[in-house]
Amino acid sequence: MLKGEKGIEPWRNGCDLCERQREVLFRHALDMVKLRWPNSIEATGVSVVHTSSVCRHGMRREARQTGAMATWVGLIGVLAGALIAFGGQYLVGRSDRQERNEALLLEQCALLIALSEDYRNRIWEERHQVASDVVAKWDIGTYRLAEARLRILSREPKFVAALEALHKSGGALGTAWRLGLNDEAAVDRAWAAHRDALNGFIAASSQMIPHRPVISHRRQQVDPASQ
Repeated sequence: MLKGEKGIEPWRNGCDLCERQREVLFRHALDMVKLRWPNSIEATGVSVVHTSSVCRHGMRREARQTGAMATWVGLIGVLAGALIAFGGQYLVGRSDRQERNEALLLEQCALLIALSEDYRNRIWEERHQVASDVVAKWDIGTYRLAEARLRILSREPKFVAALEALHKSGGALGTAWRLGLNDEAAVDRAWAAHRDALNGFIAASSQMIPHRPVISHRRQQVDPASQ
């Protein structure tokens, strides 16, 4: 062996010692990591499982809330549709009833006016000796029925006042004709008063009938020169 090799041998021994120490430290560190790693994984797993459970619970609660909201929205929609349908039926029914009442009102007004004119004609025929005993055959029952229907159908003050005036003037005319055969002036006054009352009733009846606008279905004529 050379002289120089004797000096190198202790250095190699020192290097081997350092290497063995490093190896021991490395293995110790590795063992510590192996010991600590499962605990870290376990803690991490618990945290992940807990977070996943919370998320699933939140999603279920949100789904229940969404389902409940959808149920309420559907219920409100059904109720709104039912109310709209009921309101439409009510308005249509009300309009139909109003049209029937207006038609009946017009019919009874026309009937009362026609019976009043017939009553006057019968008195005129007896007064001028064209016919006899025709006033007694006048249809007073139909007149009273039409009058009662009009009292039920309308309570408008002007219309009711005109109806009352016609009723009173008709009775006064009948009384003057039956009891005042020799008093022509009284018959003339009752005759004129009944005519005025009848005209007033006709005017009041015309105001009771609503005048709806008439929509023309004809096509509007277009002037070619304006195009």
